[in-house]
Amino acid sequence: MKSDLFGNTVRINVNYFYQKYDDIQRLVQFAVPGESPLQQLFNAASATIQGIELETAFRPVRGLRLDANVGYTDAKYDSFDNLTGLEPGQDSTDLRFDRVPKWTAYAGATYDMDVGASDKLSFHAGYSWRSHVYTDVLNTPVLEQDDYGLLDASVTYERENWTFGIFGRNIANTEYAEIKSAGLGYNAFGGSPRYYGAEIGVRF
Repeated sequence: MKSDLFGNTVRINVNYFYQKYDDIQRLVQFAVPGESPLQQLFNAASATIQGIELETAFRPVRGLRLDANVGYTDAKYDSFDNLTGLEPGQDSTDLRFDRVPKWTAYAGATYDMDVGASDKLSFHAGYSWRSHVYTDVLNTPVLEQDDYGLLDASVTYERENWTFGIFGRNIANTEYAEIKSAGLGYNAFGGSPRYYGAEIGVRF
């Protein structure tokens, strides 16, 4: 469902998705005493992914736009053949998809103002959040990534076909990892630290 209401000042979009998968492949890493960690490729026979997304936008005054989005994803295996390393009594269909958060949310604001006859200055700030995820197929607790949020901001100046901007990413310097592993040692990598930059663009 997609809708623009009250003279296009309010937008509400709702999306539901349902997906079935067969023959999904997953790479599992496990430790062997006295040897280097090994990896083995397994086939997840089938899986179901479904969820809902809500997107909203609101323009209370000229030049200002407020955005808020929330999403829910239920991703689980229907069957998972030949998977080793499960805890006693644990069933493979109890496993959650690795690196797929159940909840995501975003809130942001953009303000555009005219500068002179044709130039424009834009200010933007946004905060994105995701719930905890497992970073491995076996849902190992020590390899779980807790929920976290990232704050970004930017200022952009437009003049004719040119744009000049400065931005900051992960301004709060939140620590997080995209991938974690545990073999003979513990590793966590990925996840951008706080950084700032400038960019120049031209439209042809």
